[in-house]
Amino acid sequence: DGKWIIMGELHESNYPFTTSVWAVSAGNDEMRKLYSIDRYPQGILGWLDNSRFIVYGGTSLYDATDLPAYNLDIVDIDTGELTSLFEGSFFSAALDKDDETVAVYVYLTELREGYEEGQGIYLFSTSNTKPRYVGSGQFQPTWNDKLNLFVTDEPCEEDPKGTVAFNAKGKLQCIHPFLPDSYPSPDGQWQVSIQ
Repeated sequence: DGKWIIMGELHESNYPFTTSVWAVSAGNDEMRKLYSIDRYPQGILGWLDNSRFIVYGGTSLYDATDLPAYNLDIVDIDTGELTSLFEGSFFSAALDKDDETVAVYVYLTELREGYEEGQGIYLFSTSNTKPRYVGSGQFQPTWNDKLNLFVTDEPCEEDPKGTVAFNAKGKLQCIHPFLPDSYPSPDGQWQVSIQ
C-alpha cells in the first residue's frame, strides 16, 4: 500500500553483508527494526499483503537473486514476527500471492526429513509449511497471474509442444503458452507481428 519502505543495514567489509532489516514509514519518521542477520544480503520474494512479505538470503550484495539463495522467511511488520517457511538452499522460488504458496526448486546435498523425494520442486504454504513434493525435473517455475498457475519451460511428456504447469495444490497440467498477436518496441516506433 506504499506505507512502508523496506531497507537493509549493511556491514562494510571485503564482503559486505546485511546486519539488519528495517521498515521505514513513508508518511512519518517511524522506523521499525524487523530482524537482525549476519550472513547474507537480503532479497524480497514478494508481498503477501500490506504488512507481510517473504525474504530470502542471497549470495551477492549487488544482486540477491544470484543463486543459490538461502532460506525463505515471512516477515510481519505489524507484529515484528519472523516465521521460517523454508530452511536450506534453493535455485528458484515463485510466489502465488492469492494462495500464499511458494514453489521452490530445492537443492539438496543430502536427504533431509520431510524431503524424502530428494532434490526437486516443492510447495510451501503459509498455512502449512510442510513441504509438498511436485516433481524432480530441472524446471524452475515462474508465477503467471493470467493463468493462476506456476509455469515452467519443461515440455510435457505426451505433448512436446506444451509446457508443464501446476497450481498451488501441486496438480500438474500441460498448457500451451499464449503468444500475443504483436510485440511493440519500447519506443513505439516499430512492432513485430506473428502469423
